[in-house]
Amino acid sequence: MSRSSINQDRNFAPQNKLHSVVDLGVILFRDIVIMRPPDKSTGKLMDRLCSVLLANINSERQGESIDRYTKNTRLVNLNYYSSSLVRNITSMLVQLAVDLTPVYEVDFERPFLAATAEFYARESVMYLSDNDAATYVKKAEKRLKEEDERVDHYLDQSTRSKLIRTVEKELISTHVRKLLDMENTGLIPMLEVERFAELTSFYRLLSRVEDGLKEMRACLMAHIQKTGNNLNNDSELVSDAPKWVQAVIDLKDKYDRILTKAFERDKAFQTSINDVMSVTSCFNYSSIIFSPPQAFEKVVRQNTKSSENLALFLDNHLKQGIKGVCFFVFCFCF
Repeated sequence: MSRSSINQDRNFAPQNKLHSVVDLGVILFRDIVIMRPPDKSTGKLMDRLCSVLLANINSERQGESIDRYTKNTRLVNLNYYSSSLVRNITSMLVQLAVDLTPVYEVDFERPFLAATAEFYARESVMYLSDNDAATYVKKAEKRLKEEDERVDHYLDQSTRSKLIRTVEKELISTHVRKLLDMENTGLIPMLEVERFAELTSFYRLLSRVEDGLKEMRACLMAHIQKTGNNLNNDSELVSDAPKWVQAVIDLKDKYDRILTKAFERDKAFQTSINDVMSVTSCFNYSSIIFSPPQAFEKVVRQNTKSSENLALFLDNHLKQGIKGVCFFVFCFCF
């Protein structure tokens, strides 16, 4: 019988465009056992499998442990699956697609992703209400890592990108603006005290989603502009040319540090900072063959005496020696 089946699979089935004996057995198992139309007493086995799989995954997400390394595990009851058994079941569902019937994708993956979105939609709201921005970022990073590992343990590799996108949408995309604007803990407080590690984590988390860094840059630019306005509205500071110029230089140095230590020298962030802090409209560069690096446009432009203040500042430093003067200020002198 075995030899006859082998001969049929090698010759007769391919020539007549028929399924092999093995594939036919898989198809019959799928249609008669797994996908059998439900009856009043038990329902469809696939629905029961999916329900229990999702319940176990949900329990694991809530902290209940599943032995990921148990071998030769057998089903004790329909309320608990070990990780290895979950892996075997999902692998079986993938293998049922011998005639391009997507059992895994349609009957498990879609409900799984929908349940995932619902779970993290609830959890993200809870995280926001109970944590500061830095803690939220850490929890989101931890969850993303867990879901990535979940694929390795018992899901098909084709699920990875879809699962991660789902989690990113619920944990990050939906709450970008809320995270940036969190009172006392959002982006602005991090910038003010230069929390480089927290800023880096924040930057990397938002980089995972579309428009995440765009929103972050907008918030950064608005804050720099506001800080510059405060400098220019300080009448005592503005009246003292050297102090005003030094304050602008200090502001520039601060965001150079943040750009380097927190934002990984991101070119888009550098351009945004340059746009806010460029002084090109305050001076006539017709006789200058280069433009000053990372100058402060909107900040300096608002001070109508910026040119005079810079001249006084440079004159003072030239008398004392040019050493230590910021290059973008020095280049105005020549």
